[in-house]
Amino acid sequence: MGPKVTGYYAAHITKNGKRAVYYKFKTTYGSTGWVWNGWLKKVTKTTTKTIPGSGNNSSVDKSNAGDNAAIHAFTLNQSEYVNAFLSELNQERLKRGLSGLKLDVTLTQIAKTRASEISVNFTHYDPSGVTYVSKYAKQYGINYSILGEVITQNYPTAPTNRNNGETWGEDTDDTSSAATLPKNPTSAELAHSDLMTYLYDDASSAWGHRDNLLNSKYTNIGIAVSYNSSKDRNSYSVADLSN
Repeated sequence: MGPKVTGYYAAHITKNGKRAVYYKFKTTYGSTGWVWNGWLKKVTKTTTKTIPGSGNNSSVDKSNAGDNAAIHAFTLNQSEYVNAFLSELNQERLKRGLSGLKLDVTLTQIAKTRASEISVNFTHYDPSGVTYVSKYAKQYGINYSILGEVITQNYPTAPTNRNNGETWGEDTDDTSSAATLPKNPTSAELAHSDLMTYLYDDASSAWGHRDNLLNSKYTNIGIAVSYNSSKDRNSYSVADLSN
């Protein structure tokens, strides 16, 4: 079996009045590319099956068995993720002469809602073309002159392929490996990986995510991440910002 797609993020493009979504993906072999969302379809994961004759009722996930792969362990700690993301982001801002951001309770509540939503529909926009974050800001009565959001998906339990030793985060074209996730990552390490992707691996979105997080006009931020160990084992993180 060939390489698996282990992570992606979306670019929303409007051309001739029509909006299209393209996904940048990354495989376990380190390759990257783009695909139009219209070419994608949802796939149901193969269920586990007991191996006959094993003598110990052990089971194997058939979707990974062909790759001789081992799934990494991961347990989400929301507060650890948020604290690590905010601390490191503020360090990056301070290095550039920018003020640090303050964690905002209301923006955090919005981010939690959005983190759950993007695990089902990975987009900033509702069907009418309005951003979800602006709708929630109005609902919660947030007064702002500038509002922004960044979202990303990661795969903290990405399998290590024992034939080639490659894991999610490694990129044969990137010697810095800034966003590399280690085996059995902590929530702080996941936050570091997500932030490094936003700041240093964002050329494909014209550095829009980086520019949002390093915008001097923002003063407040809400951060949240969701993770479903029984579904696709992907993490979905959100940062909502305002002044």
